Amino acid sequence: MKKSHKLKILCAAVLALSLSSCEKDLLEMDNPSAVTVENFYKTEADALQAVNAAYQPLLQMYNTWMPYVEMARSDEEKTNNNAAGHSDVISATNFTTSSANNVINQLWQFYYRGIYRSNLVLDKVPAISMNENLQKQVLGEAKFLRAFYYYQLVTHFGEEVPMPMTAAQTEAEYKLPAAAPGAIWQQIITDLKEAQNDLPVVDDYRKVKDQPNLGRATKGAATGLLGKVYLRLKQYQPAADEFAKIITQKVGTYSLVPNYKDNFNDATENNVESLFEIQFHFDPAWKNAASFGSMRAQSHGMNNKANGQRWWNANATQAINDEFEAGDPRKFMTLWTKDGAKFEDTRNDKNGNKIVVILDFAGQNWASYGPGVYGWRKYEYDFNWRAKNGQNYDGNNFRYMRYADVLLMYAECRIEGASGPVTAEAAINEVRMRANNKVPTEQAHLFYATQDATLPMVQDLMKEKGWDLRTALRHERMVELAGELVRWEDIVRWDIGTQVIKEPDFSAPKSYLYPIPQRELDTNPNAKPNIAN
Repeated sequence: MKKSHKLKILCAAVLALSLSSCEKDLLEMDNPSAVTVENFYKTEADALQAVNAAYQPLLQMYNTWMPYVEMARSDEEKTNNNAAGHSDVISATNFTTSSANNVINQLWQFYYRGIYRSNLVLDKVPAISMNENLQKQVLGEAKFLRAFYYYQLVTHFGEEVPMPMTAAQTEAEYKLPAAAPGAIWQQIITDLKEAQNDLPVVDDYRKVKDQPNLGRATKGAATGLLGKVYLRLKQYQPAADEFAKIITQKVGTYSLVPNYKDNFNDATENNVESLFEIQFHFDPAWKNAASFGSMRAQSHGMNNKANGQRWWNANATQAINDEFEAGDPRKFMTLWTKDGAKFEDTRNDKNGNKIVVILDFAGQNWASYGPGVYGWRKYEYDFNWRAKNGQNYDGNNFRYMRYADVLLMYAECRIEGASGPVTAEAAINEVRMRANNKVPTEQAHLFYATQDATLPMVQDLMKEKGWDLRTALRHERMVELAGELVRWEDIVRWDIGTQVIKEPDFSAPKSYLYPIPQRELDTNPNAKPNIAN
């Protein structure tokens, strides 16, 4: 069960704010109780509901297609034969997608829905008479969210897409031309800088027990995303400066948690390592409050059915399995693989009695998938959740950015010539040495086979492998952040797609983007295709 400190996304607000006005009934009579954009934004509570609604598209994004569009296009995951009935998913991940693909059409809608709701907050909340500090915070959250949605939009579709800066009220306002090159990137930077000034530090939320606002955007989240934007633009010194604010705790208190696996469990979410998480809430009464974790358990890893071990639509690859160094415990915390963790299942015996069995992954049921097939363990339970709880849904948050990622992005900036308060080697070693921490062994099969790890310092690793520091950093990002939806962005930023992606239809730079959806091209006469169309 989830704790009470989850950021609540209010369904009533989501419904109300999706409408620009309420239609009159057949008698042309107004409903005096109807909630509309015109009569909603009156109180402090309205302002909070409005910004809560702007978070809601994040849940749609990360509970549906994001694991595919960010992972299965990279070299760390591939769809398998079980996905044969999902042609849109397959084409979206093997670089044969068309502009009519439903997956990319939904992504486009999620992003613009989030932008619209963020714009509504920024349009309406300034006129509400309310506590000034709270008003400032709400506007800061809306700027962070608008920047977040625009960042995802340009990552997947390119920067020459429409850039609405107010909530559309007329048909013409929905049919904007593409933004000028560089305009959206500059707006993202502006929004995040303003959000930095307006948002509180995460410590303000952590110090209150069961704080209901833990999970909202904070100064640290805005700083981390701003650094990530600068890094994507290869502006290494500005990026390093933003990451240094986090490392030196100028924008909140962040550090690595001792146990690596605590970054992927619902009992330890919103911890000191987390900068921003997509907040999911499990409510057994709803039976449909799925999360990133439960979606991936059903689609990418263990399919919790009574007939035992079974892989589903996508799997981790041989490449990611082989990237881990011998004895790196993160491998067995990340992947279901031979000689790693085991899975606890509940099923009926031949007499109909429920029994608990431990599934050994040493070669079971692999033949039908061929060699080089591994399952994702991150974000999944080590037991059959469905058998214990009666459904596939859970409330595990998705960690969009955590402190280990910040340290490694900062190290990348230093390698590329930026200055900063600590060296690249020190930042990488802080991440590597955490992997050597001993993990509790009360339930050994729920953790990993090797309990004691002795990973070498990065300087010794470079000598052993004959690597330069850039190669060592890229290795560390791949193993530390495997399955966390960062590998694809790394591939694009480093422009190494032709080196690591083996799909025959991949070609850079065309394949780095999805095509502009045909629906947009058909309905917006000002829209234009991109290089992927």
